[in-house]
Amino acid sequence: MNSIESTIHDLTARDRELPSCWEALITVLGKEIDVYGELLDICGGEREILVKRFSAQDLLESNARKETIILKAKMIDESRMKVVARIGELLGISPDAIDLTTLIAHADKEKGAKLKELQGRLRSLLEKLNENNDENKELLDSSILYVQKSIEFISSLVSSPKGYGMDGELKVTGSPGRIVCRKE
Repeated sequence: MNSIESTIHDLTARDRELPSCWEALITVLGKEIDVYGELLDICGGEREILVKRFSAQDLLESNARKETIILKAKMIDESRMKVVARIGELLGISPDAIDLTTLIAHADKEKGAKLKELQGRLRSLLEKLNENNDENKELLDSSILYVQKSIEFISSLVSSPKGYGMDGELKVTGSPGRIVCRKE
């Protein structure tokens, strides 16, 4: 085969494979959206657990579900990266320059519109997830602070009051406090 025939052969092979790669990318992005939607639902339920009906068991179950979803997301992300890399290879795009926006520019009008829509939905979902995570982090931080302050308060009730004597020495005054007073 001469160089012209080789180029024609490469183009026809690319033209045959590229449509299935675009479809695979659309499918993978749809799966990613589904998985991140599930994760957002779980995080929303987690907020309810933290605010309305704190249950350590429910929180642990929520975390286990999130871990499972995150593993699914990781597997789907790996699939997406392989498809994107193959499309980039077929289009002659450097691996460093590949992103969804670049690929959209190389897709036909119909596929480009679908990819752009999926990109927007995915971006929106990820932004909501970040907001949700920030809110849940604030709730957890507040809860931890509340527990720490409660422990400090209880500790102050059961520890001996301390002060300084006339000689400047630390002096323990009185007896330690009690939380429960028993009548004898």
